[in-house]
Amino acid sequence: PETLVDGTLEIRQGFNGIGYTDQLSLFRGVVQDVEFSGAKVKVSADAIVSSLYDVYEVPKSGRYANAENENTALPLLFGDLAENSDSGVIVCPQIDTTTSVYALACHTIQTEADGNTITLYDDDGVIPSSDYTITTSGDYESTGLTIAYVTFSVAPSGTVSAKMTGGAVDSVGAVITNPVLVIEKMLALMGDNTVLNATSKSTAANDADTQGYTCAGLIIADNPKSYWLSDIMASFLGSWFLDEDDALVLQFDTPTVNYLDIKARFRQADCTQQPLVKQLRDNVVTRPIINYALSAAKIDRRYKSDALSNYFQTYSAEEQDGDISREYSLNWTRNLTTVQAIAARIVALYG
Repeated sequence: PETLVDGTLEIRQGFNGIGYTDQLSLFRGVVQDVEFSGAKVKVSADAIVSSLYDVYEVPKSGRYANAENENTALPLLFGDLAENSDSGVIVCPQIDTTTSVYALACHTIQTEADGNTITLYDDDGVIPSSDYTITTSGDYESTGLTIAYVTFSVAPSGTVSAKMTGGAVDSVGAVITNPVLVIEKMLALMGDNTVLNATSKSTAANDADTQGYTCAGLIIADNPKSYWLSDIMASFLGSWFLDEDDALVLQFDTPTVNYLDIKARFRQADCTQQPLVKQLRDNVVTRPIINYALSAAKIDRRYKSDALSNYFQTYSAEEQDGDISREYSLNWTRNLTTVQAIAARIVALYG
């Protein structure tokens, strides 16, 4: 997007290094008509109002009487947060300094009986499980919020952090790892009543399963719900929009379904000739460098994947001076197989 004057959006051809998460929302509405005139596109849309654009404020530790700090977030946790992690992934806020109680999540998490493995750390390393008791679902101090928390019989040393194989659960207590179901659960935990379009939900969930996408991530900051939607979908080359009924539509770009095909977006009646879309060299990617396995408990927060097997060369040696690489941050996966699948898709699209 370059300029927006008198309702006309002027766009210029080219990817220009813009990533999936770098989106600019120009309006909230359902597109009714699109007119093409040279380099200009005029979009007519009906306005909509959605709660997805409202800021979700993460519950804070200050709701408890004897919390160590008032404004520390009680995190939302999803998926296997122990994968590709050799230490704690989340910092556990102390919500009761009188009895050494620390919060794990602001919702119910999978029980250890159902398969969750929870490891706690302090400044001395791994904390023996005999030093604490975990409550995976309880309303501590009867504040009206169901949380997961840990009560220490032996006070920990310094900062407490945790990793676990199971975050938020479905109706039968199974950990949720499909990105579509993670989004559905996230919105429910946030108290949002936006309905998922049934057809797109089924299609997107099946696409994620077919591609082997595994979702795992955390929320510890106040942002619009739409921000988290984009962040999750971007980690799997996906996008979302609201349909004419204000229902949420989710879609993933896959080897069999390409939502990024620019040529397919032009109607023949809008073109004096068959549209020709050229790829600029600046938009070529032969090696995606992937940041993943996000951690909120240490400074070096990610793993990286830039193995030579993740790219191919499309120019001759004389034409190409080294690899054309670009860095991507996949905040919602910790799984190497998923990362490799995304990297291969990026190269297929932009190689």
